Amino acid sequence: MLFALGAGIVLVRQINILFLLLIIGFSENALQLIISRNWKQYLIGLLIAIGVILPQIIYNLYLTGAPFSYSYQNEGFLYLTNPKIKEVLLGFNNGWITNNPLFLLLLPSIILLFKTQKNWSIIGTLSILLCTYLYASWWCWNLGCAYGHRGFVDIYPILALPICAAIDEIFKFQNKPIRLFLFTLITAGILVNIKFIYTYDSCWPINFQQSDFEIYWHFLTSPTK
Repeated sequence: MLFALGAGIVLVRQINILFLLLIIGFSENALQLIISRNWKQYLIGLLIAIGVILPQIIYNLYLTGAPFSYSYQNEGFLYLTNPKIKEVLLGFNNGWITNNPLFLLLLPSIILLFKTQKNWSIIGTLSILLCTYLYASWWCWNLGCAYGHRGFVDIYPILALPICAAIDEIFKFQNKPIRLFLFTLITAGILVNIKFIYTYDSCWPINFQQSDFEIYWHFLTSPTK
């Protein structure tokens, strides 16, 4: 089952193999399976993974004549030595945190998770760093017409763990005013995200008479479509 899931994750987006390797490298269960050297399980798992990937290979052969096809052609990582990290994380044009304020919780969340689930805290941290650098290095760092930087969506299941750990800690706070304040911030972040989902329905407008912040503020305060 794990082999099939891993093959499916890689098929969705090939770059996901990097995050899959992180999980395998730091997950105790995965390491125990590798150390056990149960070659029969490996072989069965490998056959299942091949079965999942095979239809895509057949399709590529039919369409292009090659088992593997690189569909991006002349596109590539133009900013490897000058990654657009600030723009990817905090830019108004599809910036990840700017459009998804809830993820401001990630830093304290990962610290909290480190106390109880050290390996998953490391996986979450490395996934964020790796994902940020890869997309910040891509020629089109904002990934074109999208909302909230869709490149991070694939690692949301990994990031859910630290977020849940932080919310669980907030529930344990004895100070009710602080607890209410924190939940108010979380709710506000979610509402900002929902507002943009129902307002932002096209490419980021290019307007030389307005700054990106002014366009962002217009989306945030304008009536929902």
